[in-house]
Amino acid sequence: MTRKNPYENQEETLDIPDFVEEKTADTSGTVDMSIFKMSDEELYDDAPEEENEETEKKPAKKKKSNGLLIFSLIVNLLLLAACAGAVFYALNQHNAYVKANTENQQIKAAQDTLKQQIAEKDATIEALNKQIEEKGKSGSGEGDLVYVIVDGGMYFRKEPTSDAEKVTYNNSSQALTGEEYHVIEVVNDKDIKTEPIPQWAKIADGVYFCIGTEDDVWAEKAD
Repeated sequence: MTRKNPYENQEETLDIPDFVEEKTADTSGTVDMSIFKMSDEELYDDAPEEENEETEKKPAKKKKSNGLLIFSLIVNLLLLAACAGAVFYALNQHNAYVKANTENQQIKAAQDTLKQQIAEKDATIEALNKQIEEKGKSGSGEGDLVYVIVDGGMYFRKEPTSDAEKVTYNNSSQALTGEEYHVIEVVNDKDIKTEPIPQWAKIADGVYFCIGTEDDVWAEKAD
């Protein structure tokens, strides 16, 4: 069975709208070739605007990078300043330690020297005390002759006479019984010239004591 066009039986004709304008005399039969002769600048006249937009945006990016660079420089400078301060502080602490250590060593050396001096002084005192003790045991005086007091109580005098000035010897004013003296020499009495003449023992310059007479002996030579 054959389908028929529904529009074939219609008597009325269809009006087709004229969508296309009639060609003018200028445009009929020819193609505008001028487009192929245009330069790139003429063809892409909008391109500069885009480039201008891009160039306008670039300074902002450059400004941002410059800010980061300046910020990093500031941070580096601060770090350098902190390091310099730390080094300076460390040097000061080291110098203070060296100074304190030097002073401590000097004080220690002074203490050691003082201790040594005290020890030497104590040793000297001890030696002197021993000498005094030994001298006291063996008798006092400066001579080689040794006399023992057998009847003591004689005053020490400045000269070999009973009228001479009294003196002290080894913090004592008298020669007592039992004591021994190293006698430099034995001399006769300075004033008495008749028998029996008293004799005097010289034990130091300007120090004498009477040892008596031949009939009355107050001190005698030790064995």
